[in-house]
Amino acid sequence: MTPPPPHPQENLASGTVLGLLSTVDPNALDVFTYSLITPAPPNAYPSFVLVGNQVVTNKSLDFEATPTLQIIVQAMDDSGAFVRKTLTINVIDTNDVSTDVRVVSIATGTAIPFVDENTAKGTVVGRLQAVDQDCCDTYRFGLVDDSKTFTLQPGPGGTTQLVTIGNINFEVLSVLTVQFTVDDDRGPSFSTYSNINVRDINEAPTDITLSMPVTRTIILNVDENATINTLVGTFSAKDPDTWQSFNYRLLFNGASPPPMYVDQPVAFGAATLRTNATLDYDATPQYTVRWSSNCVVMAV
Repeated sequence: MTPPPPHPQENLASGTVLGLLSTVDPNALDVFTYSLITPAPPNAYPSFVLVGNQVVTNKSLDFEATPTLQIIVQAMDDSGAFVRKTLTINVIDTNDVSTDVRVVSIATGTAIPFVDENTAKGTVVGRLQAVDQDCCDTYRFGLVDDSKTFTLQPGPGGTTQLVTIGNINFEVLSVLTVQFTVDDDRGPSFSTYSNINVRDINEAPTDITLSMPVTRTIILNVDENATINTLVGTFSAKDPDTWQSFNYRLLFNGASPPPMYVDQPVAFGAATLRTNATLDYDATPQYTVRWSSNCVVMAV
């Protein structure tokens, strides 16, 4: 029995004819029927089928998975006489195009799940890694980043590093989308979009304001002899982390008890400034309040 050509390329489409089987027989006029002899378990040869005397691919061949395949073929003549032969088919490796590009840790090689907001410019986020069946290719990477947040630079050992060049702000953009391209030394390029998650970092408040009730027109004015617990104003804080809640307190140097206090709801709702004593204009016509990022400081 003569086998088909022994060196088909990988990635051939299903249904590709690899070659023709022929049988040597003293009876030159015999007609032969060919079949695959399938050892247990059944369907041991999913890669091939026989169509007449043709050996045909039943699925795409993969050199990286199975570089060498064997099939047992039987040829039977009209009288029932048969011969069986084990045929070896060697698959030829061809270039596989990359299927993905990942950003991985330089130290561990594991995927980078996020980048912290406020990361300094020039920080190496990780190195690029091509997902490719061909283990030993040399890769060239490209980057399209409309947000101008990242760039690529050469790294140790011929690697390519992803580096920050722009501001990263979770409150502005929590997911950064970039486009990577990669090509190896043997074939066409591959392009893919990748989402890089930004991790929110707690940022200190930047300001505190005190607003007056709507019935008052002069900020921080309060009548003398006003009853205790009179509303003076409502606090609010400016913070890039808009989800934050704030706790307010007064740092006071002077007589005890202080003439005002912060009414802070238990659930960190709107804090208010209220009188804590009967105010006397003749004794103290003005209280000076100065602000800090984490508290209100009162001086009298």
